[in-house]
Amino acid sequence: MSASFGGTPRGTTGEPKAISWLPPRQGCEYTAFWCEENIARFLSRPELQGREAWGLIISNADRSFGMFHQRAGRGDSGEVSWDYHVAALIQDETGLLVCDLDSRLAFPCAAARWLELSFDGGLPASMAPKFRLVEACNYVNDLSSDRSHMRGPDGNWNAPPPPWPLRGEGRPNNLMEWVDMDRAEPGRVLDRAAFATLVGATGLTGSRG
Repeated sequence: MSASFGGTPRGTTGEPKAISWLPPRQGCEYTAFWCEENIARFLSRPELQGREAWGLIISNADRSFGMFHQRAGRGDSGEVSWDYHVAALIQDETGLLVCDLDSRLAFPCAAARWLELSFDGGLPASMAPKFRLVEACNYVNDLSSDRSHMRGPDGNWNAPPPPWPLRGEGRPNNLMEWVDMDRAEPGRVLDRAAFATLVGATGLTGSRG
C-alpha cells in the first residue's frame, strides 16, 4: 500500500482493550506498508483458529482515501491517505473488534470506535472507503501476491519487502482484484453506512473534528 500525508487532530485513542487470548501488537509479525501480508500472518496465528474472523480490505474506486491515527501518518492526527488498507475483524464475546497493525489506536479496538476515529464520516459517497470482508480461512488460503504492486517504474521496491515467503507463490496474483471494490467477490463488499450498521456504529453519520 502507498501513502500520502496531512491532516488535523481527531479525537483520542482511548485506553487499550485487553483480550487475554489475543497476542499484543508487539508480538505480531509486521513489515511496514505490507498490510495485506501482515494480516495474512496474523489470521494464521493459532490463537485465531476456530474463531470467527475476517480479513478487512478497505479501498474505493479512486484508490485514495484518508485514515486517521495511523502509525505512518504525521502529526497528532496520524492522518494518511492510502490506496488500500487491510486490517482484521474478529468476533469476540464482547462484540466485533478490529485488529489494525498500522493503527495508533488500541489493539484490538472496538470496531465501532475504530470506524469512528479512523475515518471522516462526512465524505461524499464517491470519496468514502468501502469495506470487503473475506472469511479468515479464505483470506489466508486464497490471497496471492508476487509483490509487483510495490515496485516502482525502475523496478526498485517502494518499501522493503517482508522476510517471509510470497503469498500464494506460483498462483496468479489476485490482491488487486480483491482491492477492486467493484468486484462482488471474494466475501462481501459494504459501503460505510452498511459497515457502520454491522459494527453497531449506526450513529456515525457526520464528520468528527
